[in-house]
Amino acid sequence: DNARRNGFADRVRVVCGDLRGMGALLAAESFALVVATPPYRSLGSGRLSDHDQAARARHELHGDLVDFVRAAAFAVRTRGRAVFVYPALRAAALLAVLPNHRLTPRRLQPVVAWPGATSARLALVEAVKNGGEGFEILAPLPIDAARGGGPSAELQAMYAEAPCSPG
Repeated sequence: DNARRNGFADRVRVVCGDLRGMGALLAAESFALVVATPPYRSLGSGRLSDHDQAARARHELHGDLVDFVRAAAFAVRTRGRAVFVYPALRAAALLAVLPNHRLTPRRLQPVVAWPGATSARLALVEAVKNGGEGFEILAPLPIDAARGGGPSAELQAMYAEAPCSPG
């Protein structure tokens, strides 16, 4: 329903299944872009939510980082992009796993709470399947314009340029 409401019904197909069995769900190398948000926490770290959906989203209960990277590499075509949203504190693990699955890290963008924040909470990592050399670290992306403020100009621009943006 979300794809329909945002004008993507003709370009989006929702597939439900276990990403560890991606070959039974999709044809290999069938996407130009794969976006993934692997669970942020390994088993045994942090408090496990009582809500099943939240627990699965936050902890590696039904797939770990390697499973998500493997699935992305299976689904994305050669020279296609795989983009991951992952905690900055665990970004080194992601960068280490990507080449094992023919995904070359190309860009990393730290995500900070506001301009001038001393540390990033998230990292946006873009990889290219069977890509060559070249790695770029982008300027931090602030979520808020100021501490406790509204959305940053960068975030507002992203929403304004999005094809699903109302108005």
